[in-house]
Amino acid sequence: MKKPIRFVLLAFAAISVFILSCKKESSSNAPELTFVIDTGYIWTDTAMATGDTAIIGLKCNWNGYDKLSTIRTYLNEDDFMQTYNVKEAESQSLIYMTKITRSLRTKELWEFEVIDTKGHISRAGITILIDSGGPIKNVQATTGAQNYIYGSYFNIEANKNYIEAIAITKMDSIDIVGGWDIGEKTFFSSPGSAEFLEYYDLSAWSPKNLTLFCETTISEEQYELIDKDNVLISSFHADKAKDIITMLTLNKVYSFKTHLDKFGLLIIRKEAISQTDWINFDYKIQM
Repeated sequence: MKKPIRFVLLAFAAISVFILSCKKESSSNAPELTFVIDTGYIWTDTAMATGDTAIIGLKCNWNGYDKLSTIRTYLNEDDFMQTYNVKEAESQSLIYMTKITRSLRTKELWEFEVIDTKGHISRAGITILIDSGGPIKNVQATTGAQNYIYGSYFNIEANKNYIEAIAITKMDSIDIVGGWDIGEKTFFSSPGSAEFLEYYDLSAWSPKNLTLFCETTISEEQYELIDKDNVLISSFHADKAKDIITMLTLNKVYSFKTHLDKFGLLIIRKEAISQTDWINFDYKIQM
């Protein structure tokens, strides 16, 4: 009787080992998940300026027999962001891309899960801190719109505006020319701009500083919180930059870059309503 019992016990032990080995194999059956490492992507812990954007790419491959089903994105663990349902044509292998925008949070943990049809899960994550950036200067300013009293020629560095008679003696320091047009309303240009809506003739100026402008989606509330230059830099997009920006709107934020390659943001506090009116604006600029 002892021999059969021993045989049963050995058989049971063998079955147990087989079951455990199956469980162990199952835990290693998760799909493959790695970050895309290439120009234009981020794939490791880094720091970004608030408002800056980045692309994260995920390379997802099946385990050889269980097709890919779902990709999930999380921000700071409990913050569920989105689910992507994998299409049949890409259920064995795909590259998934997502665009992220850096928030005002001190720390962001972006995590990604790829799940297959059997529930196997692979997870990968990136931690993004806020880029502390460099110091900036906050300035309140006024310039004229073809206004001979206030002057329409503005020096950003010194926060001074000049009438034309004085501006022509300070050509190398003029960065912005303010104006108003019945069709384009309040506008900003600069001596180096190609277009002045026929109100200014600076053809004889030398040098002619060029300031470039971009529209932004930054709100007034976000503007007030900015205290480092990283957002100033990331808000300027050379491919969208203009040498004249029209229809300036109350409390709207615009990005700019001076001829000295200094980046800034400005917010309109008072629009002009005629050529003899003036423009109030605040700006933040790199020190």
